[in-house]
Amino acid sequence: IFGMSAGLFPSSACAWLLWGIHILAAIITSYLFPETKEPGHEVQPVRTPNAEPHILTAVKSMASICGWIIIARIVLAYSEKYLLKHLPYTLTILLSGCTELSNGVIALEEIPNLGLRFILFSGFIGFGGICVLLQTRTATETLGLGCYFPGKIIQTCTTYFMSLLSIRIIFPANEQINVPFY
Repeated sequence: IFGMSAGLFPSSACAWLLWGIHILAAIITSYLFPETKEPGHEVQPVRTPNAEPHILTAVKSMASICGWIIIARIVLAYSEKYLLKHLPYTLTILLSGCTELSNGVIALEEIPNLGLRFILFSGFIGFGGICVLLQTRTATETLGLGCYFPGKIIQTCTTYFMSLLSIRIIFPANEQINVPFY
């Protein structure tokens, strides 16, 4: 949050506020999901005499995680070239951030309204993107995702509404978003 928000907002107070919003949203979300153990997803230690060295396991894990980033970037590049160029720019940024977090955050620099930028940034961080969902699935395939996706949706909605309330406090009136229901 701190590194990515440094160039997007005029004050480090925005990063601290975003950090607080996300910590609070994660706590709220955790209380909405009771601790459950899914049948068949118990973690069993693997004990084999010919286990691969730890470095090879680490490299394979890193490659499978990084592979999703490469795939997401390729999908975004083709989408931008053939599909997204026909959509309003803010919608293009939203779809980009929902696909892969870093690309969406980089594109936020193009949004002049700081309030809208703050809310979209908060939503991107809360959701993480489809790429992070696939990375998490890859890294936890023996555990299962259980409530992960519904939890991410609830956390994203919570951060969105908390960020929407926050922009009234931290940005001047000309940088706020006019939302009809707010």
